[in-house]
Amino acid sequence: MRWEIKKVYLCKIIIFFYTGTSLCIDITVPKSPVIVKHGTNAVLTCNYRSSIAIGDLFNIDWSFRSKGKGPAARNIIIAYYAGGKIYKFGSQADKIKFLQDPPTSGVASIEIDSAQPSDTGIYLCEVTNTPDVSGGAPGYINLTVLVPPSVPQCKVNGYTYIGNDVQLTCSSSEGTPAPTYTWTWDLSGTNKLLPPGAVEQADKNSGSLLLKNLSQEFTGKYNCLAANDLGEAKCTVSITPTFSGVMAGVVVGALIGCLLFLALVGGILFYIFYYRKKHPKAPNVGNEIRQDAAAPGISLHKNSSAEDQPLHTPVERQHSSSTVNSKFNILV
Repeated sequence: MRWEIKKVYLCKIIIFFYTGTSLCIDITVPKSPVIVKHGTNAVLTCNYRSSIAIGDLFNIDWSFRSKGKGPAARNIIIAYYAGGKIYKFGSQADKIKFLQDPPTSGVASIEIDSAQPSDTGIYLCEVTNTPDVSGGAPGYINLTVLVPPSVPQCKVNGYTYIGNDVQLTCSSSEGTPAPTYTWTWDLSGTNKLLPPGAVEQADKNSGSLLLKNLSQEFTGKYNCLAANDLGEAKCTVSITPTFSGVMAGVVVGALIGCLLFLALVGGILFYIFYYRKKHPKAPNVGNEIRQDAAAPGISLHKNSSAEDQPLHTPVERQHSSSTVNSKFNILV
C-alpha cells in the first residue's frame, strides 16, 4: 500500500522532469474502513483526478477480494466502465450501481444495495486514462458488514456419567463482529451462576465450557448467550448425570442383594412370630406307654415247657399250690 502511494509521486516526478507536466491520475478513497449494518446500503467512495481530458481509452475497474483468503488471493472483477458502457459481473452484479452514470466527472464511486455478510472484504478502485502514463495506484477500501449473531448451536462433548468431565460448546455461524459467549445455569427456571468448583475454564471467545467431576448437583439446563453490538441469540442444552453401564450394574446387583437379604430376614421373622404362634408344638407328657408292656407285678418270662400254657393270676397260683400240698400230706 505504501509502495503504491510512493509510486504515484514517483510517476509525477519522472513525467514532470521529462515533459514539464504531470500525466498521472490521482485516486482518493476513504482511509478508514467502511462499516455498515446488515441489510443497509454501502457506499464505496472513489474519486479521481486526471491531468488530461477524458478520452476513449478511459477505464474504471472495480475488483473484490473476500476477507480471510490472504493477500495473495486473486481479485475478482465485479464492475468496470469502458467505451462509454458499464459492465457488472458475479453474484453482486444486481446490487452494484455507479453513483455517476457515466462516471466521467471525477467520481468512480459505487453503491452496494442491501449489504450482506458475503459482501465483507477488500474492494479495489483503479482508474486509467491513456495517455496518462501509468495511471494512479489502486484505491483500497475495507468494507465490513455488521451482522447480529445467528442462533448458536449448543453441543455436549463427552458422556454425562457421574464422575466424568464433559465440555459444552456454543457457536454461531454468523456474527460480525465476532460474538462473545456467556454460559448460565438454568435451575428450576432461574438463571444462576455455574456450579461452584465445577468449571475449569470458560472461554467467552470460543464458547467452550468444561464441567469437571459430574454429580447429581449438575442436573439442569445450561444456556449459552451469543452477543455482539447488533444483537444476541441463545441456545440451551440439558445435563442429567447418570451412572455408567458398569456402575449401574454394580448398583443394580447391590440393590438385588439387599432385597434378597431383606426377604430372608422377613421369612425368618414370619416363621418365628406367626407360624409358630398358629402351630404350637405338642407338650411332652411323662413316659410313653408301650403296647407290649406288662402290668405292674406280672412277669413276662415263661418256661419253655409252659410256652403254650395260659398265664395264671396270683390267686390261681395260690390255689394250685395248696392243692398239691394237701395231696402230699395224704400220701404221707
